[in-house]
Amino acid sequence: MRPIPWRRVALAAGLAFAGYVTWGIVHADGPVQNVGVPVTSQLDRGHAEGRRIDARAWSLDYGRIVEAPDGSIATLYDVRHGEIFRNGKPYVTVSADTVVVNTLSNDFSASGHVVFTENDGKHQRRFRSERAVYNGVPQVLTLPAAVRIESDGMAASFDHAVVNLKTGAMTVGRIDALG
Repeated sequence: MRPIPWRRVALAAGLAFAGYVTWGIVHADGPVQNVGVPVTSQLDRGHAEGRRIDARAWSLDYGRIVEAPDGSIATLYDVRHGEIFRNGKPYVTVSADTVVVNTLSNDFSASGHVVFTENDGKHQRRFRSERAVYNGVPQVLTLPAAVRIESDGMAASFDHAVVNLKTGAMTVGRIDALG
């Protein structure tokens, strides 16, 4: 009985495999099968909430919400009653045409007709703008566009404003108008 020529068997198997791969590459020009594209979720009329470790950070009532497939971004439309909490209690009310929420960091940005009303029990300050960004960890509200600030019967317009909702400190840009 003759010994099996393993080198020739291995060479033949390698050539057969190379031929199979070449045939697959040549014939792979057909249409690509759709394996499923994640779709966005959409809901009408509801309530969204963001939480810190120990308490609620904010809540927003919306007319319609569209959530990204991975759930990290949610776009809320027609936000008419929203609240930002300080020490677990409502401190600032929010209304906006559109709010985009980062659900991982609890930050959100608002656009359209945006109104934030801060009520500390003694004073009521209202911020009106076309855009706003709320950073949830330091509790800072940035109004990068023109903003009108109304407080205790007086009003002024500025080109931008940054408000620390935790401490009440406010930095404003160039003044555009009084009254």
